[in-house]
Amino acid sequence: MQITEEALLVPTERKDGDRHGDSNVDPNHSRIDATGELAGVVPTLGEDRRAVGELTLIDEKNTKMANIIFATLQDRRDRNMLSIRDQNTFNEDFRQKRLMTLISLFLIHRYKVDTVHYVTPTDDNQRQAKGMLGLGLYEDIQTEVGQIIVARVNAERVKTLVTPDSEELKKLIAKS
Repeated sequence: MQITEEALLVPTERKDGDRHGDSNVDPNHSRIDATGELAGVVPTLGEDRRAVGELTLIDEKNTKMANIIFATLQDRRDRNMLSIRDQNTFNEDFRQKRLMTLISLFLIHRYKVDTVHYVTPTDDNQRQAKGMLGLGLYEDIQTEVGQIIVARVNAERVKTLVTPDSEELKKLIAKS
């Protein structure tokens, strides 16, 4: 898979390179052809006129398989937040296969996120947040006033999963 990015949404510590530092985040998800790619982060302006990105996973035929609409924010205490506005798995064969968990893991690692905020969450978002809690990716989840789920990221677990040749990541993907 390949990732291309626009400059509007940048990580907290941008590193130029050829993805060698993040190559292990894409560990041959079962039933995803290696010729698929993350189409990249496409920056746009959201309803609140702030920059939002769309991370899209496409297959070898350029068919959209999944996407996440998101924004990254940093509070006054330098904590990084990932605001998930929408997420979709377009091919039903890939639902409940941890595809969205892997895409979320990529974003959490890429932007060094401390918390994930699901804005106006759906029942699927509730299930995903609880599932990621059960997998140890989140330390806790809270439903806040105004229909927002706030999940505190388990940084040590994420670090374990994104380590090169991580056996833990292989187990996560294999659902074992």
